[in-house]
Amino acid sequence: MYKKYRTIFKQAFSLLLLSILLTMTWLKSFPTYAQIITTTQPQKVMEELPSPNTEDTLPYEIVEQLNLEDGTEISAHHIISPSVPPIDIQADRAASIIPTTGATTLPDFPSFSWVFGCGAVSGAMIAAYQDRNGYPNLYTGPTNDGLMPITDTSWPTWSDGNRIYPSNPLIASKNGLDGRTSRGSIENYWVESGSTANDPYITNGWTEHAWGDAIGDYMKTSQSAYGNNDGDSTIYNFNTSSDRLKCDVIEENEYFSDLTLGRKQFYEAKGYTVNTCYNQKTDNKVTDGFSLADFQAEIDAGWPVFLHLRGHFIVGYGYSGSTIFIRDTWDSDPNQTYSMPWGGEYLGMDLISVSIVHLDPPTTPTFLPLIISRTGNGAGTVTSDPIGIDCGDTCQATFAEDTEVRLEATPKPGSFFSGWSGACSGTTPTCTITITEAKDVVASFSLTSAINFPLIINHEGNGTGNVTSDPIGIDCGNTCQATFTEGIEVTLTATPDPGSIFSGWSGACLSTSSTCVITMAQSEEVTVTFSSTSEIAFFDVPATHWAFSWIDRLYISGVTTGCLDNPLRYCPEEQVTRAEMAKFLLKGIYGEAYEPPTLLPDESTGFNDVPWDHWAAAWITQLSLDEITSGCGEGNYCPEKKVTRAEMAKFLLTALYNEVSDYTPPELQEGEETGFFDVPRDYWAAPWIKQLYLEGITSGLPDGTYGPENLVTRAEMAAFLVRTFNLP
Repeated sequence: MYKKYRTIFKQAFSLLLLSILLTMTWLKSFPTYAQIITTTQPQKVMEELPSPNTEDTLPYEIVEQLNLEDGTEISAHHIISPSVPPIDIQADRAASIIPTTGATTLPDFPSFSWVFGCGAVSGAMIAAYQDRNGYPNLYTGPTNDGLMPITDTSWPTWSDGNRIYPSNPLIASKNGLDGRTSRGSIENYWVESGSTANDPYITNGWTEHAWGDAIGDYMKTSQSAYGNNDGDSTIYNFNTSSDRLKCDVIEENEYFSDLTLGRKQFYEAKGYTVNTCYNQKTDNKVTDGFSLADFQAEIDAGWPVFLHLRGHFIVGYGYSGSTIFIRDTWDSDPNQTYSMPWGGEYLGMDLISVSIVHLDPPTTPTFLPLIISRTGNGAGTVTSDPIGIDCGDTCQATFAEDTEVRLEATPKPGSFFSGWSGACSGTTPTCTITITEAKDVVASFSLTSAINFPLIINHEGNGTGNVTSDPIGIDCGNTCQATFTEGIEVTLTATPDPGSIFSGWSGACLSTSSTCVITMAQSEEVTVTFSSTSEIAFFDVPATHWAFSWIDRLYISGVTTGCLDNPLRYCPEEQVTRAEMAKFLLKGIYGEAYEPPTLLPDESTGFNDVPWDHWAAAWITQLSLDEITSGCGEGNYCPEKKVTRAEMAKFLLTALYNEVSDYTPPELQEGEETGFFDVPRDYWAAPWIKQLYLEGITSGLPDGTYGPENLVTRAEMAAFLVRTFNLP
């Protein structure tokens, strides 16, 4: 009877206890506890552990006491790890970084940042290393030509409304990620970090997605159906024995939420044979447990080691004597070489156990191409399961020999699917083929009777280039006008000629991306701008500069004329002063022709430190009259003071909403995060920075921080101004 209802009991207990834990977390600034759940006791006991050396800021671990069918005592460790390292441990974490010179390490070992849960991130780092070292197609997406990158910076970030996270398809699948066109792990399982609610696919009555791409699915991370809250993973171990708790025993006893069993299932789903799979306590916890010598043997054999700390999962990938090198799931920079002593603690979290999974040497599969063509006067897309084809954009992919591929044709508005030819036949929108040889498939789409609207393309700028459309019709170049059916989506793609760069769209498209999508609801007109690289506006801003297009647009808009003449220079790396900021903002608001009223001799600017004959006196005065600034304090403006990124956020938003009297952004609600771990909720500019992110004006720095005290360069300012005022 207990066995039958164990999952239900476990979920109920976890929900009750986690609510108590979260309440205590808020009240006690995240104190460290282990909660011991005994399935035979109705009363639960909170056992306080010794405090770590990090001022009680580390997370909880829930330990559930269980038994195997033969009566052997085991425990389930539910890990509730924070998505960013707590601020109080940052110094200790930085101090753990030591050189790997002379150490034995696995080369180019991946480093991923936290998303979905530390267990899934750790499992994905190991799988990514294996994908790059003899076990291909653990990652099958299009990024990096199908080879899993060693960082997660190839993909965009996303937000659940509370925090910004990296994307990583090997950890958790997501609609739109790597060309996916349906709900994945994030949509089906995620609410917010620590959420105890049922997963969205349950509460919304959705069909759960098929597993295949993400190791986090198999590890049951964040899945309420397996008793895991959002961000949680579970590992099972013997209580006092040094024996290995093998995966076949875990599976026979139906403890399906074990992450090591999940890792095994992931590899088997990818076609590999798992020959070793177990959890084991380490020798600092039990005599004859998994030892430093065992760890070193794993590394020497090319196997990273999945490590269970109290309240966290990490990966060991090297050693130097008794010091081991780790990835702590909070950093996507492979050059950050964090370390800890074997059998000791990392940031107050002591080593408890390991998760070991070994694979048989891989056989080399044969991969064969599948090519999709589209024909007819209509438009539509063809997608595949497994993913690979999204045509649209990706009309050719390779699949392992004997793979069964399901194709689905989806017509766009104003069109209908009229049939398959080639390796598929019939008029139903789905077709399943087995890849026994190279295959070609043709999908035909036809127009329905509907209203047609013209789409006209105009060229501007001193450069040259071509614009094409999907569906076909525009090839401008030569054909700069075509008609399209009402409701159809037309994707325009701008391709600059050699010696030119694409500078942006205007008209029905407003973007600096080389592609633009228009839904034809009326006649539309689009202007594309190409700029000549041989006629670069500024001598010190080559076409290869990261901010070239932003600076060029700022110049074309008349907001700047540069910093020096003969030759014309922009000084992109110089920092912006408050005086320069005044002129930038007013030009952005009122346009290139704007000039503020001239001040009379000895006329007051309103600021003690800005005389009437200061070069920016009129600009600063007008900025004050427009109520965009009240100065820097004590009646001063501080015109030569450099602008920080925090101050810039307030300047930009105040200017953007200059017609709103006394504009201030919404205050952060209780528990709401800014989206940047270096911007705490109580930071003076936190609401301004959060709003700047929500407006789409900034996504922060590449490392996920905002850098509020960093000084703004003129290159950065160009990008911010163009985004804020939507300059052409």
